[in-house]
Amino acid sequence: MHMLLLASPEGRGAQRQLEEQATAALQCTFSPSALYSIHCCSLQEMEERRRQLEEQGDSLSSAKPVAHLRAAVEALRTELGQMDVRVGVLQHLVARTM
Repeated sequence: MHMLLLASPEGRGAQRQLEEQATAALQCTFSPSALYSIHCCSLQEMEERRRQLEEQGDSLSSAKPVAHLRAAVEALRTELGQMDVRVGVLQHLVARTM
């Protein structure tokens, strides 16, 4: 799943941002606690973006909406067939009474 995350534009952007923050942190003379704070914030942001991408990927690859659409189309076809039969019966009755 991590390879999929890095293959997406959002994943690459998050990775690039993390690398930039890491480089900036190394170039600055922060205290260890400040560096740890920056690292934790970066990890939290990356974890949140990873979770969002996983949710998006799950919704895109889920076949449930397609199955619902397929069932709805099948129900409409069945109903259309029944309506055709009813219209045919009514036409026959009207033609018979004339």
